[in-house]
Amino acid sequence: MRGVGLCALAMIVGAPATAQIVYSGPGSTRPSYDRVELQQIYFHRLQGLRSEALRRQAADGGSLTPESRAELQSKLNRINATRARDARRNDIMSVDAFGVERRSER
Repeated sequence: MRGVGLCALAMIVGAPATAQIVYSGPGSTRPSYDRVELQQIYFHRLQGLRSEALRRQAADGGSLTPESRAELQSKLNRINATRARDARRNDIMSVDAFGVERRSER
Protein backbone atom coordinates (compact mmCIF):
# COMPACT_ATOMS: atom_id res chain seq x y z
CA MET A 1 0.00 0.00 0.00
CA ARG A 2 2.86 2.33 0.82
CA GLY A 3 4.38 1.78 -2.64
CA VAL A 4 1.13 2.79 -4.32
CA GLY A 5 0.97 5.98 -2.23
CA LEU A 6 4.54 6.93 -3.12
CA CYS A 7 3.83 6.27 -6.79
CA ALA A 8 0.73 8.47 -6.69
CA LEU A 9 2.66 11.19 -4.86
CA ALA A 10 5.40 11.11 -7.50
CA MET A 11 2.80 11.46 -10.25
CA ILE A 12 1.14 14.42 -8.53
CA VAL A 13 4.45 16.21 -7.89
CA GLY A 14 5.54 15.75 -11.52
CA ALA A 15 2.19 16.79 -13.01
CA PRO A 16 2.48 20.60 -12.70
CA ALA A 17 5.72 20.70 -14.71
CA THR A 18 4.11 18.61 -17.43
CA ALA A 19 1.03 20.82 -17.44
CA GLN A 20 3.17 23.91 -17.88
CA ILE A 21 4.87 22.42 -20.91
CA VAL A 22 1.66 21.21 -22.54
CA TYR A 23 -0.43 24.31 -21.89
CA SER A 24 2.05 27.10 -22.49
CA GLY A 25 0.30 29.52 -24.82
CA PRO A 26 1.60 30.95 -28.07
CA GLY A 27 2.22 34.30 -26.40
CA SER A 28 4.65 32.79 -23.92
CA THR A 29 7.59 32.96 -26.34
CA ARG A 30 7.06 36.59 -27.37
CA PRO A 31 7.99 39.48 -25.14
CA SER A 32 5.06 41.49 -23.91
CA TYR A 33 5.32 45.23 -23.57
CA ASP A 34 3.08 47.75 -21.94
CA ARG A 35 1.77 50.68 -23.94
CA VAL A 36 4.51 53.05 -22.79
CA GLU A 37 7.24 50.64 -23.89
CA LEU A 38 5.56 50.11 -27.26
CA GLN A 39 5.37 53.88 -27.73
CA GLN A 40 9.06 54.25 -26.84
CA ILE A 41 10.00 51.52 -29.33
CA TYR A 42 7.93 53.27 -32.01
CA PHE A 43 9.53 56.66 -31.34
CA HIS A 44 13.01 55.10 -31.35
CA ARG A 45 12.32 53.58 -34.77
CA LEU A 46 10.99 56.91 -36.05
CA GLN A 47 14.07 58.72 -34.77
CA GLY A 48 16.29 56.23 -36.58
CA LEU A 49 14.34 56.77 -39.79
CA ARG A 50 14.60 60.55 -39.39
CA SER A 51 18.37 60.29 -38.91
CA GLU A 52 18.63 58.17 -42.04
CA ALA A 53 16.50 60.66 -44.00
CA LEU A 54 18.70 63.57 -42.91
CA ARG A 55 21.87 61.67 -43.89
CA ARG A 56 20.39 60.85 -47.29
CA GLN A 57 19.24 64.41 -47.80
CA ALA A 58 22.74 65.70 -47.09
CA ALA A 59 24.25 63.07 -49.40
CA ASP A 60 21.76 63.91 -52.18
CA GLY A 61 22.72 67.59 -52.14
CA GLY A 62 20.01 69.13 -49.96
CA SER A 63 16.88 67.40 -51.27
CA LEU A 64 15.88 63.76 -51.49
CA THR A 65 15.87 61.96 -54.80
CA PRO A 66 12.58 60.27 -55.75
CA GLU A 67 14.21 56.86 -55.16
CA SER A 68 15.36 57.83 -51.67
CA ARG A 69 11.96 59.33 -50.88
CA ALA A 70 10.18 56.13 -52.01
CA GLU A 71 12.49 53.91 -49.97
CA LEU A 72 12.07 56.04 -46.85
CA GLN A 73 8.28 56.03 -47.32
CA SER A 74 8.38 52.24 -47.58
CA LYS A 75 10.33 52.03 -44.32
CA LEU A 76 7.87 54.41 -42.63
CA ASN A 77 4.95 52.26 -43.80
CA ARG A 78 6.68 49.18 -42.38
CA ILE A 79 7.30 50.92 -39.03
CA ASN A 80 3.63 51.99 -38.83
CA ALA A 81 2.38 48.51 -39.77
CA THR A 82 4.63 46.93 -37.13
CA ARG A 83 3.33 49.36 -34.50
CA ALA A 84 -0.28 48.55 -35.37
CA ARG A 85 0.41 44.79 -35.30
CA ASP A 86 2.21 45.03 -31.94
CA ALA A 87 -0.65 47.05 -30.46
CA ARG A 88 -3.17 44.40 -31.56
CA ARG A 89 -1.01 41.58 -30.18
CA ASN A 90 -0.50 43.30 -26.85
CA ASP A 91 -4.09 43.01 -25.59
CA ILE A 92 -3.49 42.28 -21.90
CA MET A 93 -7.12 41.29 -21.37
CA SER A 94 -6.85 38.25 -23.65
CA VAL A 95 -6.27 35.16 -21.53
CA ASP A 96 -7.26 31.55 -22.04
CA ALA A 97 -9.00 29.23 -19.56
CA PHE A 98 -5.66 28.55 -17.83
CA GLY A 99 -4.84 32.23 -17.30
CA VAL A 100 -2.19 32.20 -20.01
CA GLU A 101 -2.08 35.28 -22.21
CA ARG A 102 -3.38 34.56 -25.70
CA ARG A 103 -2.07 37.10 -28.13
CA SER A 104 -3.46 37.65 -31.57
CA GLU A 105 -1.39 36.27 -34.43
CA ARG A 106 -2.46 39.07 -36.80
